[in-house]
Amino acid sequence: MPSSLIKLFGLTTFSLGLIAGCGSNDAESQEETLSEEQQKEENQEKQAKQEEPEITENEELAKEFVDVMYNLEDREQAKSFIKGENMHEDVRDLFLLGAGERVSEDSKVEQITIVDSVKYKSEGETGEIVKIQADNAGGKPVDIYVMLMDDKIGWLVREDEADTEEGEEMLNEFEDIYEKAK
Repeated sequence: MPSSLIKLFGLTTFSLGLIAGCGSNDAESQEETLSEEQQKEENQEKQAKQEEPEITENEELAKEFVDVMYNLEDREQAKSFIKGENMHEDVRDLFLLGAGERVSEDSKVEQITIVDSVKYKSEGETGEIVKIQADNAGGKPVDIYVMLMDDKIGWLVREDEADTEEGEEMLNEFEDIYEKAK
C-alpha cells in the first residue's frame, strides 16, 4: 500500500507540476504579449515626439505675442506684456498705443501654429523672423510674421491686415527677408 500511495503522490505531484508549468507558460506568454504591447506604445509615443518639432524660446515668445495682441480681452494685461522685458525698447511705445484698443472679433485668431523660424541679417542687423499660421475669424488661414531683435519682439505683420500700401510693402519686406534667410 505505501508503494501505491507513493505512486499516487508522485503522479499527483507530476500532474500538478505539469498543470503549473502550463499555467506558467501562459503567464509568461501573457507577460510577453503585455510587454510587446507596452513596447509598441512606447515606440509610438517616441515617434510622435520626434514628429513634433521642438519650439524654441523665441518661437514660443512670438506665439504668445500673437495671442496677446489678437485674442487677449484684458487690455491692461496686454499692456503689461508689452511693458515687460520681452518687447524691444525701440517699439514698445508704438505697441502700447495699439494695446489700449479693444480687440475686435474680426481680428481674433485661432489655431496659432509655428510654421518656421529663420535667422536673418539685413542692413547690418541680425535677428529672427518667426512665421506663424493661424485661422482668422472667418476660418481662413493667415500668415503672421513676428520679427525678433536681441531675442525680443521687434515687429509683427499680419497678412490679412496689410491692406494699405505701407502695410503691403512691410509684408513684402518681411516675406523677402524670410525667404532669403531660409
